[in-house]
Amino acid sequence: MQIALRVLEIECTDPIVLGRFWSAVLGSPIGPGEDGISIRIPGHIPQFLYLVEERDSMRPRSRTRLWLNPVQGSLVEEVERLKALGATVLEMRWRHKGYGLGVVTMADPEGNEFRVESSDREAAEVEALMAE
Repeated sequence: MQIALRVLEIECTDPIVLGRFWSAVLGSPIGPGEDGISIRIPGHIPQFLYLVEERDSMRPRSRTRLWLNPVQGSLVEEVERLKALGATVLEMRWRHKGYGLGVVTMADPEGNEFRVESSDREAAEVEALMAE
């Protein structure tokens, strides 16, 4: 048996403002949702990031983190692009620092944490070098 992830829902203060940020990050337009907004995650399987207004401000937010991987370019280029869109860098961790592989923890404009790791291309280049 198999299961597919279709929707990742995030509670936030202002779904429209946060939606603009994530729409730019994912390169996908904002669409309507039942009680918020949706952003289709690019790919072959229909998946959506669903942003809804916080239902209970007294309840702590979940610690769900998105892990992003640049499809084109490098980790450093993607971090700079995300910073220009309004994200902030919280922490940089380097794996094989001499080769430039790493993971960067960032926060969106509302403080929700997410991580960006080195691209598949960068990782493949390092693996090829280490195999020599």
